[in-house]
Amino acid sequence: MATVAIPQSPPRGITISTLVKTWLFVAVSDMLFASALGMFVPPRVTAARVFQGVASVLFGKQALAPDGHWALVGLAMHFGVALFWSSIFLFVLLRSAAVRTALRDGRGILIAALYGSAIWLVMSLIVIPAMVHHWPTIGLKYWICLLGHIPFVAMPMVLVNRGR
Repeated sequence: MATVAIPQSPPRGITISTLVKTWLFVAVSDMLFASALGMFVPPRVTAARVFQGVASVLFGKQALAPDGHWALVGLAMHFGVALFWSSIFLFVLLRSAAVRTALRDGRGILIAALYGSAIWLVMSLIVIPAMVHHWPTIGLKYWICLLGHIPFVAMPMVLVNRGR
């Protein structure tokens, strides 16, 4: 006899305002992290140059020209990616009873470690290389980004939604 899986509804309390709060917290936290990383870890670049680099993934080398609007395009892309990963967290991961239990039981750091690392690995090893047609440089900034995605990307999701 075949069984039919009945889709679960998202956990209670996930509203547009929950999504917006989670998204903005993540986007701003990661924006500050990426900007600080660019400015303080060699090779040093300005915050604007960090987001021009983001824009260059989609628009190519022209986005690296010294023109301020490309930094804004990159910043908008950054906010869009933050919305995507925040939505996955809210509407996919929080459907899992194990994830919700871990958040309630104070194991949010474990969820953040797994999800933050997964986000960085997917973006840096699959999404970006597919668009720019080359592998990332694995150096100091790469490892800092991997570790930084735990407190600055995934942990904000956990903190905003730990009571759900």
